[in-house]
Amino acid sequence: MNEKEKAQNAKRANIMWVMMTLMILVVIAGIVGIIMKSHQTGQYKEMIRQSIVVYNKTDPEKTLSADSKTKVYRVRKSGDGEFFVQLNGTSPKFVYEKNHGKWSSVGTQKKANVVLKYRAVYTSNQQG
Repeated sequence: MNEKEKAQNAKRANIMWVMMTLMILVVIAGIVGIIMKSHQTGQYKEMIRQSIVVYNKTDPEKTLSADSKTKVYRVRKSGDGEFFVQLNGTSPKFVYEKNHGKWSSVGTQKKANVVLKYRAVYTSNQQG
Protein backbone atom coordinates (compact mmCIF):
# COMPACT_ATOMS: atom_id res chain seq x y z
CA MET A 1 0.00 0.00 0.00
CA ASN A 2 1.60 3.21 -1.08
CA GLU A 3 1.26 6.71 0.35
CA LYS A 4 -1.41 7.72 -2.20
CA GLU A 5 -3.71 4.81 -1.25
CA LYS A 6 -3.20 5.49 2.45
CA ALA A 7 -4.16 9.12 1.97
CA GLN A 8 -7.29 8.14 -0.01
CA ASN A 9 -8.33 5.62 2.66
CA ALA A 10 -7.86 8.22 5.40
CA LYS A 11 -9.94 10.72 3.41
CA ARG A 12 -12.71 8.13 2.92
CA ALA A 13 -12.69 7.33 6.63
CA ASN A 14 -13.02 11.03 7.51
CA ILE A 15 -15.93 11.44 5.09
CA MET A 16 -17.64 8.37 6.59
CA TRP A 17 -17.28 9.80 10.12
CA VAL A 18 -18.71 13.14 9.02
CA MET A 19 -21.66 11.45 7.29
CA MET A 20 -22.34 9.23 10.29
CA THR A 21 -22.18 12.20 12.66
CA LEU A 22 -24.63 14.15 10.48
CA MET A 23 -27.03 11.20 10.38
CA ILE A 24 -26.94 10.87 14.16
CA LEU A 25 -27.60 14.61 14.57
CA VAL A 26 -30.58 14.42 12.21
CA VAL A 27 -32.05 11.48 14.15
CA ILE A 28 -31.60 13.32 17.47
CA ALA A 29 -33.23 16.45 16.02
CA GLY A 30 -36.15 14.35 14.78
CA ILE A 31 -36.68 12.77 18.19
CA VAL A 32 -36.57 16.18 19.90
CA GLY A 33 -39.07 17.51 17.32
CA ILE A 34 -41.49 14.66 17.98
CA ILE A 35 -41.30 15.22 21.73
CA MET A 36 -41.90 18.98 21.34
CA LYS A 37 -44.89 18.42 19.04
CA SER A 38 -46.39 15.93 21.48
CA HIS A 39 -46.02 18.43 24.32
CA GLN A 40 -47.63 21.22 22.23
CA THR A 41 -50.53 18.94 21.27
CA GLY A 42 -51.11 18.21 24.96
CA GLN A 43 -51.28 21.94 25.66
CA TYR A 44 -53.82 22.46 22.86
CA LYS A 45 -56.00 19.61 24.16
CA GLU A 46 -55.88 21.17 27.64
CA MET A 47 -56.98 24.56 26.22
CA ILE A 48 -59.96 22.88 24.55
CA ARG A 49 -60.83 20.96 27.73
CA GLN A 50 -60.76 24.13 29.86
CA SER A 51 -62.94 26.01 27.35
CA ILE A 52 -65.46 23.16 27.30
CA VAL A 53 -65.66 23.22 31.11
CA VAL A 54 -66.51 26.95 30.97
CA TYR A 55 -69.02 26.43 28.13
CA ASN A 56 -70.77 23.59 29.98
CA LYS A 57 -71.27 25.89 32.98
CA THR A 58 -72.94 28.52 30.79
CA ASP A 59 -75.21 26.12 28.89
CA PRO A 60 -75.83 22.97 30.98
CA GLU A 61 -78.56 21.66 28.65
CA LYS A 62 -76.16 21.30 25.70
CA THR A 63 -73.02 19.85 27.26
CA LEU A 64 -69.96 19.28 25.10
CA SER A 65 -67.37 16.58 25.61
CA ALA A 66 -63.63 17.08 25.11
CA ASP A 67 -63.23 13.64 23.55
CA SER A 68 -66.18 13.85 21.15
CA LYS A 69 -65.56 12.09 17.84
CA THR A 70 -68.33 13.94 15.98
CA LYS A 71 -67.60 17.53 16.99
CA VAL A 72 -64.47 19.33 15.81
CA TYR A 73 -62.83 21.89 18.06
CA ARG A 74 -60.04 24.22 16.94
CA VAL A 75 -57.26 26.13 18.62
CA ARG A 76 -56.51 29.32 16.70
CA LYS A 77 -53.47 31.54 17.04
CA SER A 78 -53.40 35.26 16.34
CA GLY A 79 -50.48 37.03 14.71
CA ASP A 80 -49.23 38.25 18.08
CA GLY A 81 -49.20 34.73 19.57
CA GLU A 82 -52.50 34.80 21.47
CA PHE A 83 -54.49 31.53 21.51
CA PHE A 84 -58.25 31.18 21.05
CA VAL A 85 -60.49 28.10 21.17
CA GLN A 86 -63.37 27.60 18.75
CA LEU A 87 -65.82 25.01 19.97
CA ASN A 88 -68.92 23.79 18.14
CA GLY A 89 -69.82 26.88 16.09
CA THR A 90 -69.03 30.40 14.99
CA SER A 91 -71.18 32.45 17.36
CA PRO A 92 -69.45 34.26 20.26
CA LYS A 93 -70.65 31.70 22.82
CA PHE A 94 -68.48 29.08 21.05
CA VAL A 95 -65.31 31.19 20.72
CA TYR A 96 -63.12 31.49 23.82
CA GLU A 97 -60.10 33.54 24.80
CA LYS A 98 -57.96 33.55 27.92
CA ASN A 99 -58.27 36.70 30.06
CA HIS A 100 -56.38 37.03 33.34
CA GLY A 101 -55.70 33.29 33.43
CA LYS A 102 -59.31 32.21 32.83
CA TRP A 103 -61.09 31.16 29.66
CA SER A 104 -64.15 33.18 28.68
CA SER A 105 -66.33 33.83 25.66
CA VAL A 106 -65.14 36.58 23.32
CA GLY A 107 -68.49 38.32 23.85
CA THR A 108 -69.27 39.96 20.51
CA GLN A 109 -69.86 38.64 17.01
CA LYS A 110 -67.39 41.19 15.65
CA LYS A 111 -64.60 39.80 17.86
CA ALA A 112 -65.64 36.22 17.00
CA ASN A 113 -65.41 37.01 13.27
CA VAL A 114 -61.88 38.38 13.76
CA VAL A 115 -60.84 35.28 15.71
CA LEU A 116 -62.27 32.95 13.06
CA LYS A 117 -59.88 34.48 10.52
CA TYR A 118 -56.86 33.38 12.57
CA ARG A 119 -54.96 30.29 11.49
CA ALA A 120 -56.04 27.04 13.16
CA VAL A 121 -52.92 25.53 14.76
CA TYR A 122 -54.71 22.46 16.10
CA THR A 123 -57.93 20.64 15.20
CA SER A 124 -59.38 18.09 17.61
CA ASN A 125 -59.79 15.41 14.94
CA GLN A 126 -56.04 15.45 14.14
CA GLN A 127 -54.08 12.33 14.90
CA GLY A 128 -51.68 12.64 17.83
